Amino acid sequence: MEGKTYWLISAPKTTEDTFNTLNKKTTDEQELSLNYKFQVPDLKIGTLDSLLALSDDLVKMDSFVENVARKIATQLADVLDAKADKADSLTVNNNNIDTYLTFFRWDEAKYPHDESLKTLSETIHSQVSKLDEELRTKSTEYNSVTNSLNQEERKTGGNLTTRDLSEIIKQEHIPVSSEYMETLFVVIPKFLYEEWQTKYEKLTPFVIPRSSTLVKEDGEYGLWNVGIFRIF
Repeated sequence: MEGKTYWLISAPKTTEDTFNTLNKKTTDEQELSLNYKFQVPDLKIGTLDSLLALSDDLVKMDSFVENVARKIATQLADVLDAKADKADSLTVNNNNIDTYLTFFRWDEAKYPHDESLKTLSETIHSQVSKLDEELRTKSTEYNSVTNSLNQEERKTGGNLTTRDLSEIIKQEHIPVSSEYMETLFVVIPKFLYEEWQTKYEKLTPFVIPRSSTLVKEDGEYGLWNVGIFRIF
């Protein structure tokens, strides 16, 4: 839809065919636009008082429906991959927006034309309200799943300096744990393995000799355990 603008025009009926007149002036003679006729049935007009009362409600409903539609489009844009064509992903009744606007048909089953305008407007408002509520529910569920997924990715993603080690360290990696001894874990760059193995016993007099072993490694780092005497 990029670069396209749609105008919705309501024109009074005349003795001539209004749509053909519009086509002649804007398409045949000047090529200003492509025109499509909305297939809208003759609706029950009602009294002047009812129309005046309804006009105020329609202004509020128009703003509400537009707001919900924008929220749906925004939410869809947020969940779609950045490379996806978001405009083509927006559909109405399983049709893309271009098709829906250019070949619009009144849904008589949902909106019987013999109902009053007030009843039709209330039906539309009720259906949009349900969509708004469903959007809030789905948005909450989506955010919850996204947060859980991000937490799992933090546990398993990245190198050993940033990962959650609770999923890596098992009971067998803790060879000493008592009132007087405990096991510590150290993440060391691979190029310092040899230096660690030759010097760790001298870092402090509380280190247990020959207590350090390699638990796990990734492309850059290794996770080592080491036993020490507790300091009281």
